[in-house]
Amino acid sequence: MLFVAGLYAYLRWEDSKHQAEVARKREALYARRRAQLAAQRSGQAPDATEPALLDDVPQPSDATEAMWQASVKKEAFHFRFRFSLRELLMLMTAAAVTFGLIRILGGPAATESVLGLVALAGLIVFACGYEPPQNVVLGWWLILAMYVFISILTFVWGVLV
Repeated sequence: MLFVAGLYAYLRWEDSKHQAEVARKREALYARRRAQLAAQRSGQAPDATEPALLDDVPQPSDATEAMWQASVKKEAFHFRFRFSLRELLMLMTAAAVTFGLIRILGGPAATESVLGLVALAGLIVFACGYEPPQNVVLGWWLILAMYVFISILTFVWGVLV
């Protein structure tokens, strides 16, 4: 448990360092852009100190800007898993408790049937175009994985016995 807590603290520390670096770079970029816009509005060239700052980060061309806009439009339909450690632990606990209750109440055959119906319901909901929250999607994938695992286990158990 201490390992998990230590790993969690380390990952949060690394993430905060990364976020601070990104914020620093973003502020520097905005400062350079503000200086460029101020120089363009007044009709003057930037100071002697500004060209060195402007050369640090290459300015995007029109093609690059179009690429970023296209990727933003595509990203609306792209799904990625992003969960905190807390969410994962909560979902794993809920899945374990649910799995244990179904196992106690019905045995492997009933468990397989119930998990298969839940997985099928998830597929139907997803096919209808509904985009559920991340936690629901992760829970659905865990149920689908348990369904496959229990199906294989039931088959092997039936062959062996």
